[in-house]
Amino acid sequence: MIKIEEKVLDSTFQFSAPVTANSPELQTLFDFIALGAAERDRDRILPYDVVELLPIRFS
Repeated sequence: MIKIEEKVLDSTFQFSAPVTANSPELQTLFDFIALGAAERDRDRILPYDVVELLPIRFS
């Protein structure tokens, strides 16, 4: 599994398994998103890049 600190330095974000509702990868993704939340709020940055990381399917 990728460590959160490594993901901050690396702009690519890949998992070894699919991100699903109850997968550990989903929690890792949420932890990664949380790392920059305070800075985004403080600087009023809209999180378009973070939203693109979410495995959402519209049907």
